[in-house]
Amino acid sequence: MDSHFSSASPPWGDLSSASRQSIVVIHPDMGHELSPEEAHRAGLIDWSMLVKLKSQECDWEEISVKGPNGESSVIHDRKSGKKFSIEDALQSSRLTPAQYDCYVNKDMSIQELAVLVSGQK
Repeated sequence: MDSHFSSASPPWGDLSSASRQSIVVIHPDMGHELSPEEAHRAGLIDWSMLVKLKSQECDWEEISVKGPNGESSVIHDRKSGKKFSIEDALQSSRLTPAQYDCYVNKDMSIQELAVLVSGQK
C-alpha cells in the first residue's frame, strides 16, 4: 500500500493573511484525496505519519489562559487561531491522564498532544 502525499495549495501560494497549507493523502487504489485524519482512519498511514502531516498544517503552542475558574492550559494553533482546552480533552477522554503525563515529562511532543487534544486523530 503506497500512499502519495500532495499539497492542496496553489503554486502561487495562499493569499489569506495566515499562510495555511492543506495536506492530502492520495488513496493508492481509488486515486481520491483524503485528509490525514481520513487516511489514518482508513489504515493508509500510521500514527507517526499522521502527527508529521498535521505538524506541517499547524503551528502548535501551549498557552495558559486566565478565566473565571482560574488558570487553564490550551493548545493553540498559531496558523488557524484555533484553541483547544487540555482540561476539556481530559474530561471528554480524547486525552488520558497518562498521555498528559507523558507530555509533561517530555516523552510526547506538542504535535502529538495537539492531535489528541484537538480530536484530529
